[in-house]
Amino acid sequence: MARDPREAWAKLQQTLASAQQQGRRGMGGGNPRNLFGGAAGVLLLVGGVLVVNNALFNGMFPIILACIVLIQCCLRLSSAFA
Repeated sequence: MARDPREAWAKLQQTLASAQQQGRRGMGGGNPRNLFGGAAGVLLLVGGVLVVNNALFNGMFPIILACIVLIQCCLRLSSAFA
């Protein structure tokens, strides 16, 4: 560890610049399919939470089970796109 704060700051800047350059080499801008898949997953998850919340207060246990299955399917689909 550097004793001088300026040395530590310079080392941190060098490490961050190196990591940034390494990230640029392999990245071509990202895949839009991943972005849309993630957004769809979040929307499905929010919808599932709302349905489960409604089912809990209305006493509809089968809807809760259906939501769990839906969430599992979403997780499997999102891992298929990863």
